Amino acid sequence: MRNAELAMEYHAKGCNCAQSVALSFLKETKLSEEELFKATEAFGLGMGSEKGTCGALSGALVILGFLSSSGTYTNVSKKETYQKAAKLCDRFESIVGNTICGKIKQSESSCSFCIQTACTLLEDIANVID
Repeated sequence: MRNAELAMEYHAKGCNCAQSVALSFLKETKLSEEELFKATEAFGLGMGSEKGTCGALSGALVILGFLSSSGTYTNVSKKETYQKAAKLCDRFESIVGNTICGKIKQSESSCSFCIQTACTLLEDIANVID
């Protein structure tokens, strides 16, 4: 099952957009479902209910960090991770039209579209093979 399909299943169960995207990549992390669920809960409704950065995009960025970071002080991976994050954000914005939840909702783009877009882009940018 592709990540976008799995993310839509999580969303249908009541997960917010960030949780839905992040949990669909659970097998690629070394976290438990509970840990990843908790770590992304506050990103719902546009970064803490503030209608800021789209939750689906935020969830994808959390996972990108897990997939791209070396996780050590000695092998600093920030530059590469930041480049991938910028690419993800730029592509998301070009497809969805914005990265801000409140503005996306005004344009009538759906959460489902944002979730699917974030998953597809993350698979491509992080080279996640389904």
